[in-house]
Amino acid sequence: MIVIDRAIGLIGIALALLTWAVGYYFPTAPVWVASIGYGLGVLLLGVSLGLISAGGLRRKRQVKDKASLKLHVYGDHRTPDRLSYDNIFRWYYLQTGIDGIGPNGQGRKRIASFSTLFVTFEDDVKIHTLKVSSPDMQLPVYEVKEFNQRYTIIVFADAVPKGTLEIVASRS
Repeated sequence: MIVIDRAIGLIGIALALLTWAVGYYFPTAPVWVASIGYGLGVLLLGVSLGLISAGGLRRKRQVKDKASLKLHVYGDHRTPDRLSYDNIFRWYYLQTGIDGIGPNGQGRKRIASFSTLFVTFEDDVKIHTLKVSSPDMQLPVYEVKEFNQRYTIIVFADAVPKGTLEIVASRS
């Protein structure tokens, strides 16, 4: 597979060779044709070498087999406490409440509530399985909205009750 940096270099070399051929087979060609041809060829070759060297010096991201996060959820409006973690860069827990109001504008009532957990991994994770579990509470229905090597988004269909919430991304 040819990548763009190598393709630019090949075009530069081809342009320089084509300019040489034009000068060799058509000696009466104007001087500016050779100058522009060689100049563009060298410029494209330089851009190609710069792109190749910049890509070669880039730090490769580490890849790990696992990431885990254990939270203590209070079951109310408070932010959960982090109990333990492995390969977690940052996490964010969002609670959303939907309130309804009666027909006369009276009687505010909670219709639904949702909880969203957004977790980013420190190093990339070989994604295979994401486990959401709890040893001490019944989890509400949840959906993994996104799961890739850098982060995961989990949405719970109701408020998460008091207890321990465990998230593990691993190979098994």
